[in-house]
Amino acid sequence: MGKIKEKEFEVPKKINILGIDYTVKIKKVSDDFILSDHPCNGYTDFYIKNIIIADLTDQNEFKYASRYPDTRYERYKHTLRHEVTHAFIYECGLGNQSHLDPTSWSSNEPLVDWIAIQMPKLYDIWKKYNLLMETDETDIVGWENNHEERCKNGKNKRTGY
Repeated sequence: MGKIKEKEFEVPKKINILGIDYTVKIKKVSDDFILSDHPCNGYTDFYIKNIIIADLTDQNEFKYASRYPDTRYERYKHTLRHEVTHAFIYECGLGNQSHLDPTSWSSNEPLVDWIAIQMPKLYDIWKKYNLLMETDETDIVGWENNHEERCKNGKNKRTGY
């Protein structure tokens, strides 16, 4: 059986993380000082709620684009999962202070990568052995409505309290 080529992956323009919308932008490495100064495929800006991904299709900009063109969609997915993990850690309140320290656990790139890579495997095990929690959909909708109301009343936008 021949190798099946993966369907093109469309990078989402927005990703909602714990009620906070992050804008996803693809930038040329040369147009972004962080991408050009650091050896990374992307980064998350917690303050302006952006996830920036290097343009993996630009062969002049991205060093792996021409060497491994068939892997770019997997690289987009991997990078987005990694950056979403960073944003999740920040938005749930665990990275508020520690993200300023590059040696802290919440800024630890191998740990964030491990979470981003292993989470689907953990989910599969939880699902296989019926370890997922049952959640009543009305509770989620009720919490979201209540959360929005608390935020309108001047409470913390991230936590709603």
